[in-house]
Amino acid sequence: MSIHHVDHYDVITRPHEHFPEVSPDEDWTDRPHFLYTLGPALGPSQIVPTGKGIYGPGATWCALDLLQTCKTVAEATTRTRERHYAAGIPYPGV
Repeated sequence: MSIHHVDHYDVITRPHEHFPEVSPDEDWTDRPHFLYTLGPALGPSQIVPTGKGIYGPGATWCALDLLQTCKTVAEATTRTRERHYAAGIPYPGV
């Protein structure tokens, strides 16, 4: 078991197009399914330096998967902000 960020998803109705082992006759039109594209697996917790910028006792916003996969808190915060803007979601850390 592992934790991943969902980078992308598609709604599919013809599973054979994505999974050749499924019969070409299989049709999910009446019950669509989500097909997720996952980011890298989260690794074990590690020490993450702050990087550039000052992060005192205040809070900063970053995604858990990015905090564990980026080299610094600054990078995780920047990538979280970029991810929010790309998805059209307000960034809570502003």
